[in-house]
Formats: sequence, C-alpha cells, structure tokens
Amino acid sequence: MELCTNKNFLDKPNKNFIEFVEYVYSFYGENVDNALYPIKGCTWNVCYKTCEKYVNKVAFTDRWGFGDSVDRERVRDIILAKGYKHIERKYNNES
Repeated sequence: MELCTNKNFLDKPNKNFIEFVEYVYSFYGENVDNALYPIKGCTWNVCYKTCEKYVNKVAFTDRWGFGDSVDRERVRDIILAKGYKHIERKYNNES
C-alpha cells in the first residue's frame, strides 16, 4: 500500500482507505477464501465501518501506521470487542 498523508487517507472513500479495508478483510473476512484468521460475521461492511472508526480515532496521532499490520491487528481487536468470534479451523493432518 502506498504511503499517503493523514489528510488524504481520511478523504473516504479513496484508494488508500479502500486498500486498507480490503487488507483487513483479506485476513478476517468470514467468506474470504484463504483468510488466515476468519471471524464469524465479519463482512466487508463490518471491516469498512470498523476501519473508518479506527482511522478517524488515530489518523492524526503517533499510533497511526499508515495501514500497517499493527493497524490491521488493532482493527481486528475492535471487531472482536464487538462480540465477533474467530472461526475455528479444522485441519486435515493426513499424510
């Protein structure tokens, strides 16, 4: 994701913000193929609204990492605090 100024990032919807939402969704989206840590009920809209809340809160602080992995994990924490739960994956350990 290309770096942007805080002001530009908040001009939603814009390319940088949408890329951040898609980045978060790719890790936690319930219906995303190969999502590493899917969360039950985590839709694209849940990610969008949570990212929006998070960005508005931290964009002009030193906590904002321009959409890095720490920002993604902080958005995840907000989603989980809303009561959403990780989906437990069952892995086939056959050789």
